Amino acid sequence: MPGASTLLEAFLDPARYHFDPSSLWNFGAAALIVACGAGVLYWERGGKVSRLFAGATALLALWSAGRGAARLLNDPAMLQPLWQWVYLGGMLALPLLYQFSVMMLRTDTRRGFAIRLNWLIGAVIAAAAVGSGAVIIGFREYAWGPEPVLGPVGYAAMVWLGTMMIAVTVDAIRALRKAPRGTLERQRVVLFMVAIACLFAGVVDFLPFMGFDVYPAAFVPVSVFVVLTGGITLRYGLVNVTPELATQEIVGLVRGALLILDRDGIVRFGNAEAAALLGRKDLAGVQGRELMGDALSPEQLAHLARAEGREAEKEILFQSGRRTGPVRDLALTASAVRDRRHRDVAFVCLLRDVTDAKRIQQQRWTEGLRDSLTGLPGRAMFLELLDNSVKRAAEARDYDFAVCFVGVDRLNVVNEDLGYSAGDQVLAEVARRLRRTSRAQDVVARIGGDEFGILLETSGSEEVQRFVARLMESVRAPLNLADHDLHLSASIGVAESTWTYGGGAEVLRDAGMAMYRVKQNGGGDAHFVTRGDRGMQRTRLESDMHRALEQNEFRVFYQPVMDISDRRVAGFEALVRWQHPERGLMLPGAFIELAEQIGIARQIDTFVLEHACADLARFQEATRDRRLTMSVNMAEGCLRDPTFIERVGALLARNGLEPASLRIEVLERVAMIGPLRGTLARLRGLGVGVAVDDFGTGYSSLSRLHELPVSVLKVDREFVRGITAAGGEKIINAIIALAQSLGLTLVAEGASQAREVRRLSDLGCRYVQGFYFSQPVPFEQALASARQGDGGFGEKFKEVSAGWLATPAAARPVQPAPATLGSRLGRFFGLH
Repeated sequence: MPGASTLLEAFLDPARYHFDPSSLWNFGAAALIVACGAGVLYWERGGKVSRLFAGATALLALWSAGRGAARLLNDPAMLQPLWQWVYLGGMLALPLLYQFSVMMLRTDTRRGFAIRLNWLIGAVIAAAAVGSGAVIIGFREYAWGPEPVLGPVGYAAMVWLGTMMIAVTVDAIRALRKAPRGTLERQRVVLFMVAIACLFAGVVDFLPFMGFDVYPAAFVPVSVFVVLTGGITLRYGLVNVTPELATQEIVGLVRGALLILDRDGIVRFGNAEAAALLGRKDLAGVQGRELMGDALSPEQLAHLARAEGREAEKEILFQSGRRTGPVRDLALTASAVRDRRHRDVAFVCLLRDVTDAKRIQQQRWTEGLRDSLTGLPGRAMFLELLDNSVKRAAEARDYDFAVCFVGVDRLNVVNEDLGYSAGDQVLAEVARRLRRTSRAQDVVARIGGDEFGILLETSGSEEVQRFVARLMESVRAPLNLADHDLHLSASIGVAESTWTYGGGAEVLRDAGMAMYRVKQNGGGDAHFVTRGDRGMQRTRLESDMHRALEQNEFRVFYQPVMDISDRRVAGFEALVRWQHPERGLMLPGAFIELAEQIGIARQIDTFVLEHACADLARFQEATRDRRLTMSVNMAEGCLRDPTFIERVGALLARNGLEPASLRIEVLERVAMIGPLRGTLARLRGLGVGVAVDDFGTGYSSLSRLHELPVSVLKVDREFVRGITAAGGEKIINAIIALAQSLGLTLVAEGASQAREVRRLSDLGCRYVQGFYFSQPVPFEQALASARQGDGGFGEKFKEVSAGWLATPAAARPVQPAPATLGSRLGRFFGLH
């Protein structure tokens, strides 16, 4: 029997053909079938159902084209092998069509055995069709041309086909009964049953095989079947859980306003709650931006779907009734439907009206922030402002503040003798006097009961002492109340920012303890927090710190390092925090110095290093397209440990990290210690980066910097803050030139404003970290930032760019002409 090569030669030999117009119908049907299969495969992005459909259409097209070719052949010897190959395509198409049918009817989870059995039978019959004459044993001549005569295997194949037809019909009827009326699922089942009925009409082609003089027009019902099922697959297909189909499964379970949008941001489904909330009767086909602006744009929904924690919900102000109704607060959450290549193809959004909840929350918050009796801020607002002052003092060396904790003396006597209403009048009057004595920029608050707090910016202790003297004099002025002249007094405790604090609660606690000490001594005086007062707390803090190590109270936060050239997250710096059970989250400034003094700083650094390496592996797993770095601060004690290098190597190996992805940061003074330079050199030999932190504060190291085994310079934040002042960029210029000449990476710390980032970029500094982009955040939030490439700081980068573009051309900074390292350092030291 001729093989495939012989058939190919026959098809290429013009002498074997004669023209038959009826064959054009078969070739046209084959072209239509192939086009439908390719279209579904393309539009459904190669999902499982689309692949099955495309495979079946390819075999059906082979069958139809083969029938057309049989009409053109005028060589009887070629009919037998040609028909055997046509039969091969038909037999392999049947199991594909059966599997496609059970998936469309959603019975595939119960038909696994039947699908495998069909594939086995189809393979056996197809092999018999090509390898023997058991399927086609001859030909019978009709008016339109010769048709095969089936052998025993051919009739067995017809029985197999009939069985499949019955099975598919039964499954279709069951699916129709289960589908609720008026749903998309029922529409899909009904349309598919129509398509199946058309396909069944294709058995007309088997009648001539059995001697019936009926024209073989199966290409018509088969083509109709393909077109119908192609449309059903695109409209209702199960490939990528399209919005319409997903709705059938989840709409009954969702309580709230549900929207489903496609990848272009067009609403494909909205339930009744969504229509009522958004004030639109028909949401299908509407652009999401038209409903809620950019909040429902594909870019924003993709960003929201990848966020984690609290960032995974977005609050939106929405005015219902086409901008004429009341303004509502909506909470939006979104999840993405992704294909096998992890591309977003649809978004499922849930909207909740949180207007009333926010109003209640705001009312409670306002009650906590503002004291109803005196009209002063409450304890919550005071602590929030005090926290900000503590952070500002930690960052800016020229900022000082003080807190006065004022307790009204013997108020209980007034309450007992004159009543609580009189006591309230005393408190209201004291509040007025405190406000009158304070400056406009100072904050006066009622802490609780008979206690007040005053937060004031100062220029030194002498100014605070003068203020306290005025305060006491103001409070002591006589007060006429109910025909009584009351002589008031107050006990005042004062805590200043000259002491290191980790948060506002610590400052208030110290000031409160000082105030109670005054009351114990009779009241009417003031006491400033001293070293002795804090020493009493130090003993307890030492005990708490040892307990913190045992009970795992330390936390590792991460601040992103931004590549402002590529506008993406380049890495993170690991920073320790202490989650104190009583004092809350404490910053390093409140405990690191003490930890070094009592000898446990090395244990804390080791804890941070281990967690940072483990988390870096998770960062890199989530961002395979780029290599993130991790910077970890190390104290002198860790570097003196003879096993430090081995422990670092073991950590890298355990977490599967490249050594270059880890950077050990040391203070400038530590880097200059002779014995430790050997440790740093061994780190560099291992491949680990070494960074000099707060570079520029120790000028003596400039002349020896080239001798140090370092790879990164981190510019001190004070220099960064001064970059926008007149002449403030000179130091940065010198350090950039120094880093470039030595081949070192430069990172600018402490950038808190767009203009600082812009100026750093103008000067050629590529890497920046600071509060402008992000404060240190927990791992989950940092991971969400890393996954986004730009860290979710696209608006920040736009602000930097917009500011530069908005600068008049004449006012834009002019890049200085290239200068030598010597001239730069000369300007740095004021020699030029």
